[in-house]
Amino acid sequence: MSIYNRRGINIIVQPEKYFKQFIVVINVKGEKIVWVNCMCEVFGDYWKKRIPIVNDGGSCYFRLKINLTKKVVYDFYTNGLA
Repeated sequence: MSIYNRRGINIIVQPEKYFKQFIVVINVKGEKIVWVNCMCEVFGDYWKKRIPIVNDGGSCYFRLKINLTKKVVYDFYTNGLA
């Protein structure tokens, strides 16, 4: 599992291998926003009820936001490496 950046576009290899959390909100402008938190490994069921805070881990942990109204992906962020 890896994330590559080609010409400013992030490409996620094997997205089906990640555990995912989705948080959906409607912002003050009435736009539908989905926050996606992805992890390639989890420990127990903690992640099913809470948002884990993970330091480091590289491309094993990443997150992004999707504005469904505008059809835009933004705030893509991968964790650093220790």
